[in-house]
Amino acid sequence: MNQTRKTDNDPHPDRITVVGMGMAPEDLSLRQLRIIEAADVLVGAKRHLAHFENLFAEKIAIGKDLEIVMAAIADRIGRRRTVVLASGDPLFFGIGATLIRRFGSETVRVLPNVSSLAAAFSRLNLPWHPVPVVHFHGTDATTDLIAAICGSERVFVLTDPHHTPDWIAARLLEFPAIEGRCCVLERLGEPDETMRWMSLKEASAAVFRQPNVIVIEARQPADSPQLWLGMPETAYLHDAGMITKPEIRAVSIAQLALMAHHVVWDLGAGSGSVSIEAALLAAKGQVIAVEQHPERVRHIRENVARFCMRNIRVIQGAMPGILDGLPAPDRVFVGGGGKDLDAILHAAGRRLADGGIMVVNTVLLQSLHAATAVFRQLDWPYGVTQLQANVSKSLANGERFDARNPVWLVQARKEPDRKG
Repeated sequence: MNQTRKTDNDPHPDRITVVGMGMAPEDLSLRQLRIIEAADVLVGAKRHLAHFENLFAEKIAIGKDLEIVMAAIADRIGRRRTVVLASGDPLFFGIGATLIRRFGSETVRVLPNVSSLAAAFSRLNLPWHPVPVVHFHGTDATTDLIAAICGSERVFVLTDPHHTPDWIAARLLEFPAIEGRCCVLERLGEPDETMRWMSLKEASAAVFRQPNVIVIEARQPADSPQLWLGMPETAYLHDAGMITKPEIRAVSIAQLALMAHHVVWDLGAGSGSVSIEAALLAAKGQVIAVEQHPERVRHIRENVARFCMRNIRVIQGAMPGILDGLPAPDRVFVGGGGKDLDAILHAAGRRLADGGIMVVNTVLLQSLHAATAVFRQLDWPYGVTQLQANVSKSLANGERFDARNPVWLVQARKEPDRKG
């Protein structure tokens, strides 16, 4: 059934009209101005309401507690003509989407205007249609930002009072494989509007006025190391062979059955090779590499920085105690544990999500028996795979195969309603 919606030029008591103000009141159209002037209630930031202080409408300022404002709007629906003033385009990371979720699309009418994205790129005389947008509104979006930088020539960044341009630039400097510059546009639409191009290092030491946005032009150097599943041991810094061999690593990661959104624990992370390659597949999630030994932790951090991995968190500490407080995992890889393996598996099992998978690697029969005993005790379905790789080695007169140690891979699944 076809539905039509009323699009008159007047606000209506049964609806909430959201007006985008663009970058300044001068961006408002005559239609938008008439709607604002006809309102019984005006809702908006103090700086927006200040432009209409001569109107007789009731004014409701948006503060830190948005729920109070939402309740006030709800109380006036059906009784008073309510208009909400918003910066830029209300549906571009603005209050428009929040109001629609709260009151329904049939109750909310949005009148868009120039977004901060469009305004910023008009100042730069650059097209913006291929540009990804990353927002730091109330969240640390460094993971998303690094991913966007790796895939695009330019990235548009929305900041907030905590995640400022200098804070964001400083985070990017933690990734040596990223190089470039940024343009910070301050107070767009205001008489004192400015824009400044600078290096990431310069931006990290600067002070900026609110509000602001950033356009980042950064990239990975052409000689940046490439990454794939089953990287050779020489690709990583590691402690005298304390690294999961490429063939075992590739099969172990396959047995984890990773999805893009997964939270993954890598326990006894060693060099971080499993964490780094798992992070390729859990690209929108997080990999938490846990390691006790300081030198190995240093290797993990250097390997993570070298490959510009943005979704890996490195934790130093002894297991199982250090696992308390970590985000609950969807997948767990156990590459080390020693005499504490039993306690580690129980602790990780309690936190593992229902339906989650745990994969244990071991070269010791004692650890194999300990792992399978724990999974039997927990009543988790499990399977054991033994892998032994033979790798060619060149000799003066030809080649021979070197046999690597056999490794047991124990894969277990935490079924719903099973013990943890």
